[in-house]
Amino acid sequence: MLRSALVVATAVAAISGCRGRPGEAVAPQVPTEASAPHPKLTAEDLQILIAVKGKALRQLDDTLTASENEGGDVLSRVKDLGAAEREAALALGISWKRYSWVKEEIARTLSEQRQREDAELLTLELRRSKEDLETQLGRSTDEAGREFLQAQISTLDQQLAAMERERALAPVETEQL
Repeated sequence: MLRSALVVATAVAAISGCRGRPGEAVAPQVPTEASAPHPKLTAEDLQILIAVKGKALRQLDDTLTASENEGGDVLSRVKDLGAAEREAALALGISWKRYSWVKEEIARTLSEQRQREDAELLTLELRRSKEDLETQLGRSTDEAGREFLQAQISTLDQQLAAMERERALAPVETEQL
């Protein structure tokens, strides 16, 4: 049950990385030396991931259940996930190279998405801190305190500007995500 939930969670998380419309033929995109650094994922890629990972997890679950029922050393009978995925891809007629690329590309895409979300949260926190400092500056009557608060506001402005420059320099792969 937990393994099935993992497959569903992976599919849901990766669905935003899909391209293509229903009924639209999409050529497989396995990276080559001449290809773009990050070809776009397709709906077919997601189907490959779900099919292979699902078959591998079912196979592992069946082996685990049989081992528990028959007794004996479970670890000697159950393969690691990578080996089970390789066998599942072979059984489904899916290229291991393509499956590996899809899995890595989805992991890369999700990692980039998390990094963008973290940067956005940090930006929001920095803006909130700046607003708090500006409120304190407005209430401060002590010149030394005002200079200190102004220096902190200036530092936050520099950090926010640097984050904005990074965001502008990094190509946003919104469609991919």
